[in-house]
Amino acid sequence: MPPVKNNAEICHQEATPCPWLNRPNRLLSWWEMEKFSAEQFYGIGIIIERVRARYSHKRQGFQIGGYIYDLSEGDLNQISADFEVVSQRCSKLSLTISAKAASYIKDSAVVQAPPLNNLWIVKEIDSFQRNLIFEMEGHLFFHVAASKQRYYEEPFRDWGKVVERFKAAAQDIEEGSRCFACKRYAATVYHMMLVAELGVIEVGELVGVNDAKPGWSATIKEMRRVVERAKYDELTPVEREHRVLLRDLLPFIEGIELGLRNKWTHIANKIVLTSSEFSSERAEEIMLSTRGFMTTLAERLPLRQRSE
Repeated sequence: MPPVKNNAEICHQEATPCPWLNRPNRLLSWWEMEKFSAEQFYGIGIIIERVRARYSHKRQGFQIGGYIYDLSEGDLNQISADFEVVSQRCSKLSLTISAKAASYIKDSAVVQAPPLNNLWIVKEIDSFQRNLIFEMEGHLFFHVAASKQRYYEEPFRDWGKVVERFKAAAQDIEEGSRCFACKRYAATVYHMMLVAELGVIEVGELVGVNDAKPGWSATIKEMRRVVERAKYDELTPVEREHRVLLRDLLPFIEGIELGLRNKWTHIANKIVLTSSEFSSERAEEIMLSTRGFMTTLAERLPLRQRSE
């Protein structure tokens, strides 16, 4: 007996590959799904309804006990051929259990023992349809709103300079954007925080932050001192040179802080969200603020100050 193919093997057949397995991590349009499935489902429906209509009513000249009669060899051969096609179509849809159920009907018709009647095939069709529905209920597809599609398919759009300058941020930018497309707003904020913290540490190095826990608190404190409190004569040469840059960066960081007020903390020097209640608007604001902050860094932060 040949080995049973798994879903991936079936779906990579040239005839009709399953798009969600053949191209993982890519969004599929409604049209692609309909184009893939509609023809197969239509074919299956036509066949089983035709067979049901043929054998679920009284047949003159072949009556045994009213509506029940033995199936002829020609009937069984046709049933076998029909359900072979049904099995193939189910396989192309990655419905492996339904494909086996159709093959069972096909094989039973070929064996023809014990003698089979019209009631048998009608009951088998009922069972097949029930299994088909159960199996289809086990396949779930997630809908991404058109307004958020670009965040999934083009996660680095408008982030080009940031990814070039800070390669370590690429994974969190990608994950944050795709989480936003999938309405996982707390996850979006978390990934954006990791991106922003990378930038904050870079700024901390620029202004010479000397703290056991480099990051948000120490860096923001120094930025506000340089921008808001210190007199020009009190600044170091580096602080004087980059005071304008720090002034331009501070609103971005303050915007991020405002969006996260009372919803984040640091534990063991790692960002931890203490609330998962983020709206789409708030998550997008934080994402845009982070992108603006990191883009400014990518364009204006001196390369000699960059941490590798």
